Amino acid sequence: MKESTQKNPSPKIGLIVDDDPSIRLTLRATLLKNGYQTLEAANGIEALEIFDSQDPDFVLLDVMMPKMGGFETCEKLRQRKNGRFVPIVFMTGLDDTESVRKAYEVGATDFVSKPINLQLFAYRVEFVLRATQVAGELRESESRVRNAQKIAKLGHIEWDQNLNVIHCSIGVKDIVQLCKEASISDISTFLDWVHPNDRDAAEKAIRDSITAKDTHVMEYRIVRESGEVRHVVQIGDTESLKSSGQSTVITLQDVTERKETEKKIHTLAFYDELTGLPNRTLLIDHMNKFLESAVRYKRKVVVMALGIDNFKQISDTLDNEALNVLVKSIANRINSCVRRSDLLSRKTPIFDSSVAETDANTTAKLRNDEYIVVLPEVESLESAQIFVHRLSDKLSDPFRINDANIYITASVGVSTFPEDGGDANELIKNSEVAMGFARQSGTGKHRFFKQSHNKEITRTFSLQQDLRKTLDVGDLLVHYQPRYCIKEKRVIGVEALLRWNHFEYGYIPPGEFVGIAEDSGIIGSLCEFVIDTSCDDIEVLNKKLQEDLTVGINLSSRQFQEPRGSLRVVEALQRSRLTLDKVVLELTEGTIIENFAAGMKDMIRFREMGCNLAIDDFGTGYSSLAYLGRLPFDILKIDKSFIDHIETHSEYKSIVKGIIQLGHSIGMTVVAEGVESIGQKEILETEGCDEIQGYLIGKALPLSDLEKLIVDTRDDNSNSLDDDVRMFGS
Repeated sequence: MKESTQKNPSPKIGLIVDDDPSIRLTLRATLLKNGYQTLEAANGIEALEIFDSQDPDFVLLDVMMPKMGGFETCEKLRQRKNGRFVPIVFMTGLDDTESVRKAYEVGATDFVSKPINLQLFAYRVEFVLRATQVAGELRESESRVRNAQKIAKLGHIEWDQNLNVIHCSIGVKDIVQLCKEASISDISTFLDWVHPNDRDAAEKAIRDSITAKDTHVMEYRIVRESGEVRHVVQIGDTESLKSSGQSTVITLQDVTERKETEKKIHTLAFYDELTGLPNRTLLIDHMNKFLESAVRYKRKVVVMALGIDNFKQISDTLDNEALNVLVKSIANRINSCVRRSDLLSRKTPIFDSSVAETDANTTAKLRNDEYIVVLPEVESLESAQIFVHRLSDKLSDPFRINDANIYITASVGVSTFPEDGGDANELIKNSEVAMGFARQSGTGKHRFFKQSHNKEITRTFSLQQDLRKTLDVGDLLVHYQPRYCIKEKRVIGVEALLRWNHFEYGYIPPGEFVGIAEDSGIIGSLCEFVIDTSCDDIEVLNKKLQEDLTVGINLSSRQFQEPRGSLRVVEALQRSRLTLDKVVLELTEGTIIENFAAGMKDMIRFREMGCNLAIDDFGTGYSSLAYLGRLPFDILKIDKSFIDHIETHSEYKSIVKGIIQLGHSIGMTVVAEGVESIGQKEILETEGCDEIQGYLIGKALPLSDLEKLIVDTRDDNSNSLDDDVRMFGS
């Protein structure tokens, strides 16, 4: 028993309850010899008093005692809060089976027969204590599981093969909000809580799971007794049925809050807050449908880019409130000129669902001073010209702002399908080129796109040719934007960003040449260059500075469409001298969702190589909340467009908070992009965001400047953002 004593550094205390002093003396000696401490009582009344004051770890209880016997004492011990689970061992005669039965009925843990075999007695006590400890750990584990399921709003139902409920968890009852009298006993009583329009699909999925035909994931609605509708995800698992042949488990999760967040993010991503007009993303989606119809019915589609002339000078004379009134008035006036079949579009989201659902009008706002109008059913260019004149006349009337008249004019550029472009992006670009020519001619002018006059096309062609040579020439550079950990208050990683210093045009924005690289099919080569360069640079920098920086590398969806696109990424990573756990591959939502099966295969392969995966620009693409739990991502990066407004718009702050909580709930690190102010950083820190990057931390830097930044901030102990300045560069 010495080994047992070593396993109990704090000696267990046993309460011996027996009216025979010689038995108490014998048991005490045995327990002391084996490392236990003892307390003694001659009857049940004394035992209860000692138990309440000393709180022993186990009780040895005789059956027959004066004043209060063992059975009554056991019942009273079990009624105490600290007596519910304490081990109680009865001592009774070897052939007294009735006493043994009754002992278990009143709550006994175990029993030993009299006369007591002292050699086995200590082992019996140790066994009871170990069993009690295991039972306690199991109760704690079950409690943690119940709490976790409650937080995650999870529940499960176990069904037999006849669609009867074997077990319904508390989580399901919480989702449905069952009253005390109600219960779920079979498929019929469960389906009573399912929305009528969803019942057939839900029942079929459950039946298919129970008959082992299908493992499914589906979403439907639960209607509570109050009429409140909750959205649930149902997961059917056939593994238990295959293994036991008796039952299967259906798991339910209440995802109502997630659905609401998804809806808000969708609204923010596709609509403008100020005017309620669709932004460019939604505009493209609508235009693609218009173009398909135009091909089918051999019609023209006219795209107009409309820019307000001298808008900066006008806006400089107005305060923010007045400027908003003017912008909304301009949008309304343009909108009044379009037909229900036309399209008017803008840039940022709104929260008024009544506006968000109105997609009959076809106008988009790209910036405060620029709109796109799409006319999908045009018989001739003369019709487009008539529309431009009608619009110009409408805008020529003064806008009454702050008791003053404001006069505006607009320059309009016009492109037509199919003459001036074969897809939405090309048509919009060419209409903007035409608008530029109109502005060069003066205010209030309009121009149709003419390819012979398009300097932009000439420039694009030139850049396309030069981009193929630039890897050999050495014009491409990789700069690094630092990523800052809020908790650790230091730079813990960087994002690798490609830069091009063209010999003729100078600095070319990535937004321009990356698109050219994708269209010309050389994006894969650029990606390999970034992987090779950045991995080598960060490996050298980590060794030199004794740092542990990670490097984020952006992957384009286009390169995954190439036959060897993902393989080229793998080969570049295999060449890396940097250990791959320091590599973060950043992908947009659309990269995966466009081809989910193939994308998942590539993501799993990258993970198996040791890379980390990040969702970039979250919230601006496909709003793929439904996919998050299935994707093997480690990091979620909130798009800058949400961060820009969190100091001034409570709706954006709420959305960002929801995204952070969503990311954390599935174990992801959350990074906020485009942080430019102390106020933004403080809000993100309060909401639990893990990391930030943006101009507040520093712009993208050459490797030498990045090294100096890290050394300076580390040596000077200035890695704090408490002062209202940019501590890591500008």
